[in-house]
Amino acid sequence: MVESRNNARLVGPVKSVREYFQDSTITAFSQAWRFSPEGLRIGYRQWDAGAGMVWADTLTEVSWHANGGLNHAISRNAFLDVGVDPSDLSAKGEFRWDEHGHITALRYSMDKDFATYTSQYNAQGQLENWQGGTQLRTITYQNALPVSMVYTVSEAEYRTTYTYDDRGRTAKIREELPNGSVQITEIVYDDAAGRRLEAFSKYQDASLESMVEVEKVLYNEHGHPIEHIHTATGDPALSWFRRYTYTYDAQNNWTQRTTTDAWDKSDTYGETLEVLSRVLTYH
Repeated sequence: MVESRNNARLVGPVKSVREYFQDSTITAFSQAWRFSPEGLRIGYRQWDAGAGMVWADTLTEVSWHANGGLNHAISRNAFLDVGVDPSDLSAKGEFRWDEHGHITALRYSMDKDFATYTSQYNAQGQLENWQGGTQLRTITYQNALPVSMVYTVSEAEYRTTYTYDDRGRTAKIREELPNGSVQITEIVYDDAAGRRLEAFSKYQDASLESMVEVEKVLYNEHGHPIEHIHTATGDPALSWFRRYTYTYDAQNNWTQRTTTDAWDKSDTYGETLEVLSRVLTYH
């Protein structure tokens, strides 16, 4: 018997996830597995009933930190692109991790013209800076919570600020775009259970056109969402409505979702999705 699957050097599958239609036919399958240090290889694959093999990856040239975590690896399919053959010997990406399992550097290429992406973390393990090409993301924290994020692309700046209530829950989000557009979202909670009940967003673009979006969630006595309603009004060309209704069985397992949509209140349709999934985890 193998000691522990938490040791990244062990052999064998570590997780297998299968999703089924209600007639028990498989709709999706994914699996991750590891090889011993002698093989220096880690593999992943995912299969879908409609598309066959969706993605696959193999890691080689793997090295480890003293605590057993990954330090370096070459990936054949760094971003899990569809159709990439993991047996292809031309390296597609190179990862480096810190001792806490965070990716600190990634070099990625489809044509061996490598671009480099780097990340920096604070002492609490939170991402503070991420940079790749002309893109830069900087996050500022206060009391371990993110209070602002600035995302820059080719000198265009996107700024997001967060405000929290006295229980540390997100109460307000303000998003500013380079063209002067601003969106403000305020969130209301059920204080007894701590669940989110309503999110109210107001959006105004640079031309002063405005939109108001309201998102509400209703729960049953077991704390499961039974209705999720999202509406948008203001600009007549963009007004829309969507409702999700959830059904559960006697064991409180989610079994069905019904969707009703209306775009500009003139085109309404509904769909019902049967839900059944099974997860197998190896230990």
